[in-house]
Amino acid sequence: MLFKLQINSYFIFKNIILGIIIAFSFGQIQTIKYEDSYELNGVNFTIKVTVKDAKNSGGHGQKIYYSIYKDGNFMHPGNIDGGDLVGCRYPFTEFESNYSVSRIKDSSNTFGWLISTGGICGNTFSYNNVLLVPDPNQRYPGMYAEYYFTSKRIPTFIDNNDYKIDVIYNYQEWGRGGTAWSIYVPERLTIDLYGSNYDIDISKNRVIDIMKILNEDRIKKGLCEIGFLELYMSGFRNMDPALMMYSVNHYLIDEKQLDSYSNFFGSWNTVSKETLIYNIKQIALVNSIDIRF
Repeated sequence: MLFKLQINSYFIFKNIILGIIIAFSFGQIQTIKYEDSYELNGVNFTIKVTVKDAKNSGGHGQKIYYSIYKDGNFMHPGNIDGGDLVGCRYPFTEFESNYSVSRIKDSSNTFGWLISTGGICGNTFSYNNVLLVPDPNQRYPGMYAEYYFTSKRIPTFIDNNDYKIDVIYNYQEWGRGGTAWSIYVPERLTIDLYGSNYDIDISKNRVIDIMKILNEDRIKKGLCEIGFLELYMSGFRNMDPALMMYSVNHYLIDEKQLDSYSNFFGSWNTVSKETLIYNIKQIALVNSIDIRF
């Protein structure tokens, strides 16, 4: 009898262990590897991407590792902590629907890559993005530039000029009113492959110059057209008093509009044209201060 119990216990234990192994093996999210290449001015550029499952306090996510090669030679990232991007994943699904790699290109050339993944996963969703732009210099391995940012939708590339690309996107701004009163603020980045000292430059640019393009892109992505508050906050976040003043002069048709913005600014705040202009003057003052040590 004792012998039979020991045999039964052995088989039960064996089946439990086997079940755990099977569940673990099939429950694991398999690592994804991706590779892409393009040529620019006779130079070959390749990106190698690895996407791995990652867990954090918010649940499941993914960590995306990437490396870039110029004619087979490894290129170093411009940031000392570069080379990876972390994203969230909600609801829990496979990797394929939670990351993307797309080319940065105009009508004829490719200049680099954009990697996008989950950035905000909750009652609203936004993307974490990184722009990867390799140094096009033919003679040296060089580095590649990285630029991280968050957007409500996947960004759009617009041909700007020779070896220049605009990246347009919108981010969700909550102000002090929470999700119900949040807005989508337009942003514009310009990638210049041959910026100052022939270094790659990725920097903010004026949205006011391409308002029609921005609005057309927003409508395609299911967002409303740009209004006063969107422009005002774009200027506020970028310390651009001229853009803030433009929004007041050209988009604030009636001061009664401001009543509808009180929740965004905080219901305890009285919003008036005077307070808006006061904020503009304060930012202009900060911009004029020359701090020297």
